[in-house]
Amino acid sequence: MLASHKKTMTLVVCSVSMFLSSLAYAITHTYDSLNRLTNVRYENGQVIEYKYDSGGNISTIRSMLPTNSAIPSPTSLKAELNADNTILLSWGSVSTASIYEIYSWVQGTSGDVYDQLAVVSGNSYQVMTPGNIKSFKIKACDSTGCSLYSAGFSAGSSVSLADVITVLRILAGISTTSSVSDVSSDGKIGLQEAIYMLQVVAGLRN
Repeated sequence: MLASHKKTMTLVVCSVSMFLSSLAYAITHTYDSLNRLTNVRYENGQVIEYKYDSGGNISTIRSMLPTNSAIPSPTSLKAELNADNTILLSWGSVSTASIYEIYSWVQGTSGDVYDQLAVVSGNSYQVMTPGNIKSFKIKACDSTGCSLYSAGFSAGSSVSLADVITVLRILAGISTTSSVSDVSSDGKIGLQEAIYMLQVVAGLRN
């Protein structure tokens, strides 16, 4: 009996220690107006986000890995609109990636904010209920983190000469309100974006 009790106490102590150890790596916790946990950010850059339904129950938990610009962003992006109004997304595989994070922008939302739509292990995904989704971006992820966003893409859309002109206007210091040419979604427009879009328009890359 004593041995059994000792074993139980040992398991409890180990469990508590592991729990406290995990908390030690969480550097910030964010709560909403109802004092519900909404966001946990860890020292390694990982973020866990919690969303709640109208009844106050957790409806969504998503984990986002830190950005690692050394990982290539996915290319060869395609979005095919099917007869049943679903959208098939596909992209070129990144050799080191174990998972891909899919993000979407919904028309009518403020700004060009992309929210995480799904996490998959393959290089395709079927969007069953597109609704007002107008654009997608993909991140490739491995154990060290995730790449920068891919270029934005949508069903039936492509990069146009107008997009290239927008980039060149920004590089020349001419004001523009468009952010469609911010390929890496880092809030900056640079020479890399201009070269990328010129290559797409010229048919040198997908």
